[in-house]
Amino acid sequence: MGPPPDTPIPATTPEILLHYTYVDKIVQGLLFSAFALLVWDHALTFHREVEYVWKGRWTVIKVLFLFTRYATLVVVGGNAWSQWQALYIRGTEFADLTFFALQFSLAPFGV
Repeated sequence: MGPPPDTPIPATTPEILLHYTYVDKIVQGLLFSAFALLVWDHALTFHREVEYVWKGRWTVIKVLFLFTRYATLVVVGGNAWSQWQALYIRGTEFADLTFFALQFSLAPFGV
């Protein structure tokens, strides 16, 4: 969420704005790349996961492994989705709210 409408905008130079735009694009690229690599890893190892993890008996380690594996996919995917929403669909307020909700809904679980 942005500042109230009556808040004065601090003085910025074109160089500062260009720098922040450049950094923002790098961060977005890294986020989308991380999500793509995570999905690729899941696709490559899913058959082994089914064979060695899903067919075994349920233990605490198995639950922790599956939670960590899929919670990471949800958090990184949600962050990428909220960035995509901010870039192409809606304003940044919606993306900030989505990011906030995702981050703090899984925070008690250590993700």
